[in-house]
Amino acid sequence: MIRRPQRSTLSSSSAASDVYKKKIYNKGENISKEEGKELWELLYKGDMSRSRDENSSGMGLAICRQILELHNFKYGFENKEDGVEFYFIAK
Repeated sequence: MIRRPQRSTLSSSSAASDVYKKKIYNKGENISKEEGKELWELLYKGDMSRSRDENSSGMGLAICRQILELHNFKYGFENKEDGVEFYFIAK
């Protein structure tokens, strides 16, 4: 049986008893500053040449953004050496 490499990981940390940072790491290409400005917008799909799913609606991160903002969570992403780490901070 051939196993596909894991592309995403989930982790969490707590600096204080009531502050939590959740992180989702996606292995792959970094996100440019220009793309990062639009990443959380509704129907944004990014560079289609890199897309793995042609049936994507571009709604996923926009929905996440709305939920995070409703709960007053801070959120964003950071480019890492071989991927991108998305995060949100809950208080």
